[in-house]
Amino acid sequence: MRGLAIRDSAREVGPEVRRVLARLVDDGDLVRGDRADDDSLHARPLCIVHGPSGRHLLIGACLKTEAQVADAAGQGLRRLGHRRWLDANAQLPADVSLPRLGEDLWIRQPSEAELDGAPETAARLLVDQPGLGPLDHVAWLQPGGARWDPAEGAPAGLQVLRRETPWGQRRWYLVCFGSGGVAGPALQLPCAQLPAADTAHGQGATLHLLLSHRGHRSCTWSWLDGDLLELSALPPPWLSRQLDLRGDRDGGRRWRVTSDQRSPVERILLSARFSPRP
Repeated sequence: MRGLAIRDSAREVGPEVRRVLARLVDDGDLVRGDRADDDSLHARPLCIVHGPSGRHLLIGACLKTEAQVADAAGQGLRRLGHRRWLDANAQLPADVSLPRLGEDLWIRQPSEAELDGAPETAARLLVDQPGLGPLDHVAWLQPGGARWDPAEGAPAGLQVLRRETPWGQRRWYLVCFGSGGVAGPALQLPCAQLPAADTAHGQGATLHLLLSHRGHRSCTWSWLDGDLLELSALPPPWLSRQLDLRGDRDGGRRWRVTSDQRSPVERILLSARFSPRP
């Protein structure tokens, strides 16, 4: 478990470790196997991604190598969460040889057409799907934000749901609710016919963005103290990766961005269907 930062205030280590592992999975640094029945997690090999304006991001969860890289502290390597940003003067240990990954290959952003057509495609896919069943330990994601509420109170229409399993995993669904909070057909995510199908979290967050936008309750962004970007909803990995290459992460929904990157960041958010906060 080297490389996982546990808060001193955590009363129980288990829940805190699950939280960190969930973030690693959400960001794509821990990936699941190719088999549908394989719930084991595999570390993404450590590599470097080149960002705009010469920024470099060290990604992956190869813990043995990360322990070696930790020796380079103070030599141009900054760690925020489980992300590491490399300055131009970074000096990695001589025995650490890292492959380089292209920005587009790492981000894997859905196309404009995929995003625009996703709600209609999802509605067609739901027609022949079975119902979700009991809604115990299931929550729905409020449009435009990051708030989870008990699924029994979900309004009519397409909603993004998340079920917590007894062993600490999360299952994401797209569900069509009828009037009175009655759950209709449910599509478990990820689904290959919908955008951002690399992870269930990524696809669920993407659909949340699109459905919020369609329902005139768009996810929003705002600037705090001039250079701190704050999002109203947790972004999917393909969006957070773009922001990681242009700013320093400050939590799950915040990035510290320099003035020259502010306009590019706003263009990225608009293309992702975020709206500026009034």
